[in-house]
Amino acid sequence: SLQTQMGNVHVYSAMPKKTLAAQAGMKGPLLERFFVRVVAIAPQYQESESERLFVESLNALELKMAEYEESYTAKTKKPAPPLTSNHLFLNIVAPSTVVKPTYMEEVVSTLMTRYSDKLTRLGVAHFELKIVCRFSEDTAPVSLRVLASNPTRYVLKTETYTEKYDAALKTNVFKSLTPSKPGIWDGKDIKFPYELIRP
Repeated sequence: SLQTQMGNVHVYSAMPKKTLAAQAGMKGPLLERFFVRVVAIAPQYQESESERLFVESLNALELKMAEYEESYTAKTKKPAPPLTSNHLFLNIVAPSTVVKPTYMEEVVSTLMTRYSDKLTRLGVAHFELKIVCRFSEDTAPVSLRVLASNPTRYVLKTETYTEKYDAALKTNVFKSLTPSKPGIWDGKDIKFPYELIRP
């Protein structure tokens, strides 16, 4: 993990289980995935700080990717195959901040566009931003999630959710903010495991 000015950057590696990989239709040798996690507590949200944390996440992933490529080549005497399912997760706790979901979508879209080349080079499939915030001064804090991906590099996809308690499931689930066009996580437990491959 790396200490930053606002929080900690943690990088985890994961390898899919063979049985689950077969069920998902994965072929060929199983490859690692890297999950980069950043948690930051801020009195007030600032877009410049989220970009700084985003860049620090990319830099941490770049170091891990270099280690992966060096280790793979040393073991196999072959170039390392590219990884394409890495995940960045930025978690900002700023419960006093009042923001609109559309604003956070714009922040995420800007970062994905500005750093698109590096995201592609580092095999980042998804960028997920979670912010504990308020939608207005007189409402309670909520957990807002924005999930972004750009699998073709030409069409950026964003999905926005809040976390809400589901009495039937007795757990918190993702609730899409666009009910007419719900995202892939709508209704899922917030603790559900990530997909093995890019959806």
